[in-house]
Amino acid sequence: MTQWIRPHTIDEIEVLTSFIFKATSDEHKIPRMRELFDYFNQMGCYDQTTFIHVVGTNGKGSTGRTLATLLTQMNQATVLHFTSPHLLQVTERISADLEAISSASFIQSFNQLVELIRNELTFEPEELGFFEWLFSIYLFELAQRQSQFAIVEAGIGGLFDVTNVVPGAYAILTNIARDHEEMLGHTLEAIAIQKLGVLKPKQKMVIGPLSKELSDLAQTHAHSIEAYLFKWDENFEANQLNVLADGTYQFNLSIREMNDLSAINMLLQTHLIGSYQVTNASLAVYTYLLIAQDRIAPIKWTDSFHKQLQMALQQVTWSGRLEAMNAYDAPIYIDAAHNLEAVQQLMKQLDAPPFSNQSITLVYAALKRKHIDEILTWLTEVFLPKHSNVQLLLTTIDHVGAADFTDYAPYLTDNISYIEKKHLETMFRQASSTIISFGSLYFVAELLTLNEETQKN
Repeated sequence: MTQWIRPHTIDEIEVLTSFIFKATSDEHKIPRMRELFDYFNQMGCYDQTTFIHVVGTNGKGSTGRTLATLLTQMNQATVLHFTSPHLLQVTERISADLEAISSASFIQSFNQLVELIRNELTFEPEELGFFEWLFSIYLFELAQRQSQFAIVEAGIGGLFDVTNVVPGAYAILTNIARDHEEMLGHTLEAIAIQKLGVLKPKQKMVIGPLSKELSDLAQTHAHSIEAYLFKWDENFEANQLNVLADGTYQFNLSIREMNDLSAINMLLQTHLIGSYQVTNASLAVYTYLLIAQDRIAPIKWTDSFHKQLQMALQQVTWSGRLEAMNAYDAPIYIDAAHNLEAVQQLMKQLDAPPFSNQSITLVYAALKRKHIDEILTWLTEVFLPKHSNVQLLLTTIDHVGAADFTDYAPYLTDNISYIEKKHLETMFRQASSTIISFGSLYFVAELLTLNEETQKN
């Protein structure tokens, strides 16, 4: 048994779980989490909790946050939301009723968990890796709070993700694209199988837009385990109607018959910027309606209900997704688009308000292990030639695996330049036109920190 000093700060916990505790082989991760989950579950801690598992390549965070907002705003329900990664503080990964848990709660839960694992379970605390620890703290917090709803976002994939111990009820599959291919597979079909691995018998899964091949694959898998799919274009769909000056969207959500509910069309509006938020909002609304009809109270299509739903959508916030850096005079935004599909969705937004017909500077930073060649090739060969109003700057971040000038050199041209990180703040202060910084979540986190420090000064 390892001797260790009881941590008193978040930083000490991060060092302990990242560098001192060493996770054992992957094959033991899910059994360890299942043992911990079963310990609390057998004590009845989760008896009153409805679990919603969220998987997908992009949009998990926005969709999960929107669903949490709808449950809290529409029904005053208690919701514990697990998400990843975090941007500024690790406590962001666990939010209770839309607020990140306190550092004090996080530290207390960690220390109590260490003792519980040592005394009650068959593995040692030192066997858990960083992500396992975060999810363990979430399960501990959930057992203490006994929240009505638990929204659990998978880390990577689904089938072999440590979150895949939560029971059936509801799930959301936002989309399927290429990311983490070294772990999930090199085809969309292989990645889909990993994400569909969270589906349980009798579970209801709401699925976003997929190709026919992937949709059929999902349907075949669901049928084989007697699960239920609610699919985009079959059970519901959304049509964008108007993009407003602030970049939010009005959309029509069409819902087919649902249990005892008749079909309906609803005019709604996103609160997060970007056309892709229409899909995320629609997935969250449809899942909310399923849950409300099953678990809360029968829904009646009234003007009052419609108005309440729209008001709840206007309360949705989610950091790092086309978020304004309001410490500066110029319109400067940051976005966590870090795989090709997410970057393509972000660039699509540049043709719509508030970015259309403007001079725009893009600033991109990434990790070497991400598909920077794929992204930069698409930007240089497909996007930029059609957008003479856009220039691209490449930079680096404070991370051991960050891409740097050497990695970017093959892509430097007249309208693609390299900028030293130390010059970004000056550029932001002197800017007179729109800047959109995107890429690695580490880059987004650095810019959020810069924005906060600038505001304080």
